[in-house]
Amino acid sequence: MIAGAIYTLLNAESTITDLLGKFENQPAIFTFDQGVAPSDATVPHISIMEVGGGEFGTRGSQGAEVLIQIDIWGSNKLRESIRSLAWRVKEVVDRGCITPVGYTSLMLVADPPQRNDDRDGFPGYRVIARTKVLKD
Repeated sequence: MIAGAIYTLLNAESTITDLLGKFENQPAIFTFDQGVAPSDATVPHISIMEVGGGEFGTRGSQGAEVLIQIDIWGSNKLRESIRSLAWRVKEVVDRGCITPVGYTSLMLVADPPQRNDDRDGFPGYRVIARTKVLKD
């Protein structure tokens, strides 16, 4: 639900999509619902997944606080541009407006990117975002 809304937010931002690799002629942005990025997806690419959260609501509405992990992956040749891309993702997501189906998002907040290279040295950055949502 939230991952899909963030996918839509990032996919609408040409300053991000123009820097991404492609998969099936689309910008290489993937959500956890789609599984891991396909092996033939070109870099850089972005993976979005909901990783947890907590209880949130008001007297009249159920809701949740949701944590979202956004990983930006590249190659060693692209290390510096991946860092810039990660900061751009943070800027777009932080205070971004999303409309998850069936919910109202109260505020979307994103932390600064953190280095997140994999154990094989594949360079990456991670942006953690959070939002509170109320059921419509």
